[in-house]
Amino acid sequence: MTSLAVRFSNYADLTRQQTPVGWLLLLFPTLASLVVSAPGWPDAKTVAVFTLGVWLTRSAGCVINDIADIKFDALVVRTKRRPLAEARISKTEALTLFACLMALSASLLLLLTPAAALTAVLAVPLIIAYPFAKRVTNAPQLVLGVAFSWGILVASVEVSGGISQAALILFAANFLWILAYDTFYALQDLPDDQAIGVGSLATRYGIDGAPRLVKLCQAGVLACLALLGVTLAFPWHYYLCLPAVLALFAYQHLALGKEANRQSLGYLRAFKHNAFVGAVMLLAVITGQAAL
Repeated sequence: MTSLAVRFSNYADLTRQQTPVGWLLLLFPTLASLVVSAPGWPDAKTVAVFTLGVWLTRSAGCVINDIADIKFDALVVRTKRRPLAEARISKTEALTLFACLMALSASLLLLLTPAAALTAVLAVPLIIAYPFAKRVTNAPQLVLGVAFSWGILVASVEVSGGISQAALILFAANFLWILAYDTFYALQDLPDDQAIGVGSLATRYGIDGAPRLVKLCQAGVLACLALLGVTLAFPWHYYLCLPAVLALFAYQHLALGKEANRQSLGYLRAFKHNAFVGAVMLLAVITGQAAL
């Protein structure tokens, strides 16, 4: 590979282009908010703007996370091969890439209503704060939950002029869902995080308590989805998503039970499996809205 190709490969690695599941976990709820908040169906331009915006901000979030965690990543088995941890990219390069991604994201604000653009800007401090939250709290997922759910509010403001009741319910469901799947994600690194003093809900509740917290949050997600259907007067077939999502959640825990000693790979699989959960949620909302 040429030096330029290597550089772009490192940038792709830094922004997690090889693992699109993180992007999809942000995209599905944002698109769902466009559907439940719009008086009609969102137009193609709006969908495209929010899709691109989610990709850009998620990529920028990965960069700022790795900048903040350079020293920590080098000490964790799963992350020690990341570009910054291995010095394949300099910190200056990473900061430049972060600035470019945020500038491109900012350019999309020109295509939104002023109110939606202002709402989107309010998320920037949350995106930057999350990587540092793990240094001062054992519950950084609370910050992540708000940051990753913010697109739901922006989408609602864009298509309805305000934050709809349905968007608030969806925000609550997504917040709890993030606490669940990111706790699975954090469990991968539990021994390393405990050794170097990085906080998370996994380190707070441990290898036995954290899965119980995940189950509690997942139950809250199901309750919010049921409430969403009642609020929007969705037809009966919308509620088929509830047993489907429950089955997907149950599969995650059953699959973990089969992993020898709950190895890191099992937790990663459980985390990635949530892409199917997001797809079911979005499909349910679309079919429910189409029947009205």
